[in-house]
Parts: sequence; C-alpha cells; structure tokens
Amino acid sequence: MANLISTSYAKSYMRITTSGNDALIAQIIAGVSSQVERDCGRKFNEATYRQWLDGDGGGALRLPQ
Repeated sequence: MANLISTSYAKSYMRITTSGNDALIAQIIAGVSSQVERDCGRKFNEATYRQWLDGDGGGALRLPQ
C-alpha cells in the first residue's frame, strides 16, 4: 500500500513548519490511504498490469484497472 500523499505535502497544505508531529501525520496519512483504497476496492499506487481479456468485437473495451 502506498500513501496517497506525502507527509511534506500534507504539512505544506496545513501550513505546518515544525517536525514535531511528523510521525503522527505519517500515521494518519497511512491509515486514511488504506481506508480509501478499501472503500474504493482498488489500489492507487503506480503499477504495471498484464491481463488478457476477451472483447465482444465492439469499438471499446472496459478495463478493470
């Protein structure tokens, strides 16, 4: 599981300049990222997929990822 955002990005967004809560922020990001992936039923990190699908001969094929 990859985090959806970095600790530095979250700190920048929240205008936090100190590092005293970095571990807590990283833990929150990891928990929320995991929950979002569970709720959406998919992974958001970059990945390479190889899959063989049968089409119906139409002009479009919906991919699962």
